[in-house]
Amino acid sequence: MRMSKPLDFAALDAVVRQIERGGDTAEIHGSVCGALCVQRPEEIDLFMLVDAGVPARSRAPEGLKQLRDEALVSLQDEALGFAPLLPDDSHSLETRVEAMAAWCAGFLFGLSLKPGFDPRAMSDDAQEILTDFTELTRASFDPEEDGELEEVAYAELVEYVRVGVQLIYMELRPDPMPDPQRSRSVH
Repeated sequence: MRMSKPLDFAALDAVVRQIERGGDTAEIHGSVCGALCVQRPEEIDLFMLVDAGVPARSRAPEGLKQLRDEALVSLQDEALGFAPLLPDDSHSLETRVEAMAAWCAGFLFGLSLKPGFDPRAMSDDAQEILTDFTELTRASFDPEEDGELEEVAYAELVEYVRVGVQLIYMELRPDPMPDPQRSRSVH
């Protein structure tokens, strides 16, 4: 059963709570996106991503499949419409920063699922992005700082993550992008 509307952070959070598995919602989205950079969608064990590397014996619920499918579509979007699923602005900045750090940790975990994955084989730009993502896993919020400046910095970091993931996906994707000219049919 396919959900009628795209998953947002709140909908994904509900899926995570429903399946009663471990994992932070943002981290799960990050891990799915990282895994999609190095594996074909059908090769990804969605439960393993949700429960910190423990393979499941049952089938993934439709919500997780929808998450994988929507993440793949957004990563392949020619208009570069990909965005990490993070809490919206109605949440505190501290919550959003923690979610971004968890998202980056999940993304790095997802990449590590490919046997023999070696980031040193990637371009210098991609290696720098992965180093930055590693640093972002330690991001924290300081309530003593200027809230307005912190909001701007957070928005810039989210944009950096968004663009960085797209660059990494384009470099590592397991399947070539379909040629739009070949997919057109004449009736």
